[in-house]
Amino acid sequence: MKTTLLVLLILFSTLLNAQDGRAIVRLYEKEMESTDQEAMLTMKLISKNGSTRERTLIISNRTDKSNRDASYIYFSAPADIKGTAFLSVENEAGNDDQWLFLPTLKRSRRISSNEKGKSFLGTDFTYEDLGSEKSSGITYKYLRSEQLGNIILQVVEAVYTNPTRSKETGYSKRILFINSENNMLVKTEFYGIEGTLKKILDCSNFEYYADSKKWRPKTLIMKNMEKETQTILQFEYYKINKGIDPNRFTLRNLESN
Repeated sequence: MKTTLLVLLILFSTLLNAQDGRAIVRLYEKEMESTDQEAMLTMKLISKNGSTRERTLIISNRTDKSNRDASYIYFSAPADIKGTAFLSVENEAGNDDQWLFLPTLKRSRRISSNEKGKSFLGTDFTYEDLGSEKSSGITYKYLRSEQLGNIILQVVEAVYTNPTRSKETGYSKRILFINSENNMLVKTEFYGIEGTLKKILDCSNFEYYADSKKWRPKTLIMKNMEKETQTILQFEYYKINKGIDPNRFTLRNLESN
């Protein structure tokens, strides 16, 4: 009887952790939801020896009536990357169809599933990192709470349910640190297939946009623990739910740059 009770308690605890983990991430997803969004930012690529390259870009996002996400990235400077653009559109299966337009080739190239774990234009972000946090196809487990200054962080483990997806992305798991006060992602740890820590994403300088009632980070820093490099994204502004032409998120628009 005691053994049966112990098994039931362990099972209940496991189910509770899974449910709580998913619920915490769902609050973050809800905070990030919008009909559309546009942001201008600068990107700094810092090498192992400390040398820096800087880029300017605009990121646009949109969610359609079927709740499918699309994103469009356009680089405006410097000259050697100006006109380069990237399009990601979520399909009916819940995955992302992605294309990269290179002005030197004057055509777009589709990103295959085997490339999702590769570097995006020499940055410390991969094509997979550019997608939104979608809880479908991922198992979430609540791990613990941590205190950071005056805030409490909820720590959640995220693992792809499909092993093939892990192989494509290069991640065995991610550890998410979410602010329990505003439900924003503060940090993500990325672990490789072999289980070692590959990268750390830090999000900071959060600003509240009263007109849309949304929080957004102004600074993102992706640190590559293996290469000892980092990519810094500094957002100049966000425009949330202001209305973006759906045609911006089309292959035709991508190839018209």
